Formats: sequence, structure tokens, C-alpha cells
Amino acid sequence: MNLSIDELKNRVPLRTVLSNYGFADLPERSGKHFTCFFPERHAGGDQNPSCNFYSGAGGHEHFKCFSCGAGGDQFDFVEQWEGVNTAEAKKIICSIGGLDGGNQSFQAKRRQQPTFKAPENRVDEQEPIIWPNDLHSGSLNDWQAVADLRNLDVQSVNLATVSGVLKFGTVHGLPCWIVTDKSKLSAEARTISGENFSHGAKVHTLKNSQKSWPVGIALKHSTPELFSKIALVEGSADLLAAYHFNHVLLKMDYLPVAILGKENKKIHPEALKLFKGRHVRIFPHNDADGGGVEAGQRWAEQVHEAGAESIDGFDFSNLARIDGKPVSDLNDCTILCENDQNQIEQLLA
Repeated sequence: MNLSIDELKNRVPLRTVLSNYGFADLPERSGKHFTCFFPERHAGGDQNPSCNFYSGAGGHEHFKCFSCGAGGDQFDFVEQWEGVNTAEAKKIICSIGGLDGGNQSFQAKRRQQPTFKAPENRVDEQEPIIWPNDLHSGSLNDWQAVADLRNLDVQSVNLATVSGVLKFGTVHGLPCWIVTDKSKLSAEARTISGENFSHGAKVHTLKNSQKSWPVGIALKHSTPELFSKIALVEGSADLLAAYHFNHVLLKMDYLPVAILGKENKKIHPEALKLFKGRHVRIFPHNDADGGGVEAGQRWAEQVHEAGAESIDGFDFSNLARIDGKPVSDLNDCTILCENDQNQIEQLLA
């Protein structure tokens, strides 16, 4: 029996293959996350289930880990798990399905040192984000509320909205401002009132977001090449602060871009391509444990390898706010003490 790849996928579905490898207790539908099949690709294992199923090419079921990037169909799984090529994977899948053409001596047992290479995340495999039903661009009152909350110029909030980076909507029953970009791969919400969500968090990542995607890099603009510089910040609050200083300092050649959390170790490979040829200034958080600076260094290495023209960083460690507390991030620079006001001009030099 000489089955085509598609015929074999129909005869031996992904879940049948996974069950043969001991993964039988899996969600019966997409939308329910489960632990990644490759925990060694995660720092400390996949502590927060990152995997999901979705319908791929030809209607066949695929799996995808939105944290480490592992994913594909049953052939991709076997190739990655066993460290084999497609022809060998076909024999293994035939054997699992009890079909001619399989390796009858095959026993599903993982090699101790698989030779797979982690696949790059593919934008076209991203499950769509679950957006609020009332997603909108906001009103002047919404923009003013966010400006007051984050100590921003209201015109800069409007600028972020026009750029397609800022949206508004109801999340967990609360009016929120939401950062995203043209890619629609990642989105993070904060409440307009500044209160925490019911689960105690001050930010909420919208379901199916791919946090390795730096928000703002896919700009809603007809000529993105005008932005020869990138202000790379950490978090949604600093993203809006970058738009604030763009407006206040008239530095409109800077493109504000945010990585949503210092725990994100790898920048999405498709996004990295958009750093090529640009000057990148990184604004790492001044955390007491040094985690922000460490994250900034990781990101600097990646954008350097991606072909950024030059890279530098801004140091917040010697600056103070008007209340005397140390500056920890770019948003704090909107309330600098009088003695440090002269540093504002250096933010986007």
C-alpha cells in the first residue's frame, strides 16, 4: 500500500499518533491549553500550559506551543520527537496505524538525544486572538483617562490610537485599554481605572497572544521605512510612554516597540527581520534584581544578529521621580524630579 501524505494523515490522525506516545489525556477541542510535548524547550519546563490544537492545511489537526514554537502535524511531531526525516516518519506513522509500509519492528520509544532543531514560529499558524466584543478605538474621554492615569500628553495617546497600537474594550467586565499592532499576534490589556483584575493581576494577556511578538513593530503606516529608529521598551505602559516622548520631543523617526514582559527570552523570528538596518535604543526596566537589564541584553544580542544598524541602551539608575523614588522605567520619566529634567532630551537622542 502506497499512501500519500494526505491519505496517511486521514488514516492515522495526529491524536492517534500522540496517544501511541503516551499522550492520551488531551483536550478534545481547541481553545483548551495543555502542557507542551517538549518541556525541555522551556525554562524550568512548561509550567503554564502553552500548547493548543488548531485546524491546519487540508483541515488536518495541528498542534502549536505558543511559548517555545514547537508545532505542526503528526509528521512534524514524529520528526521532532524521534529525530528522523519525513520518509522515516512515514514508516513510523504507518506502523502506528497498522498499515503496510510501516516498520513492523518499530516501538514508540524516544531517543535520549533527539537531533531535532526547534522550528521557527510561523505567523500564518497563529490562532486568532480572542478580542473583546466591543473592541474600538476609543473616545476623547477614553484617551484623556489613559493620559491622566499614565501621566501622558493626550495627543500622544491619540497618536498611538491612530497608529493602530492602542485599542479599547471590556475585558473581564472592566473597561480597558489594549496594546496590539497590525500583526494581531499579541495583545495586552490594562484597566482604564488602574485597578487590578479580579484575579489580582494588573495586566491581562488576551487569549492566544504570542508574547514573543514585540508589539508595535508591525506599524499601521503606509511608509514604515520612515521610522529609521526603534525605541524598544518593556511592557504596555512604557509603549505609550514612548509615544508620549515621540510627541513631546518631536522625535517622529522613532518607532515605539514593546516586548510584553522581561520573561520573554526570544523575539519572534518574523519580527526580528523588521529590526534590520535600523538604529535600536533599548529602555530596560531598572529592577532591583537586575532582571530588566538582563532581558535588555538578551534582546540586544538578538536584534544585533538580525542586522540592526546600531544598538544602545538608556540607563535609568541615577534618575529620580518628583516624589523622590528612583525611576524604574520609561513611564516614570514623565514625572522626573526638577534636577533630572535635563535628561529628558537625552531619551531619544
